[in-house]
Amino acid sequence: MQLYKFSKSDDSSILAYDLFKLLGMSAVDQKEKDEYMELLEKLVLEYYLQEKVGRSLKPKQLEDLMEKYPPTNTKNVEALLEEIGEALPNAEDLFVDANREVKARVVKEQYEAKRLKYMRLMKEARNVDQMKDYQSRISNCTKTLQNIDEEKWNLVGEYVTT
Repeated sequence: MQLYKFSKSDDSSILAYDLFKLLGMSAVDQKEKDEYMELLEKLVLEYYLQEKVGRSLKPKQLEDLMEKYPPTNTKNVEALLEEIGEALPNAEDLFVDANREVKARVVKEQYEAKRLKYMRLMKEARNVDQMKDYQSRISNCTKTLQNIDEEKWNLVGEYVTT
């Protein structure tokens, strides 16, 4: 389900990039990608409602909308978003921001977890070659995290060309 069209994102935004390439997971089968995207959409919607809409509407207004349209199915989500759009002229911009922020957070958390895993494995390494390999992987993750912080998405995941 696409909640809004992302026409307002530019080519340098994370929204212009394939999430699975950013994560280095292009080879994942389509079923897993679909499941992952469904979870991501739920995260984005939750973040949008709590952090973006929740700061723009009065708490009672949002509570009433959530009771009227509990976001438990596509029809309710679409109706909820439509009503939010009527109440907030910048609703689509807020949604685009929420999507961008959640997608960036997911990518960053993935590389932070990889770096921690490689640090642990390096401590357990049995020889110098393994240690060097993990050190290189840690260094790559650190560079990737810096690129994420600087929003250089073309230098993250499978978009990196060496």
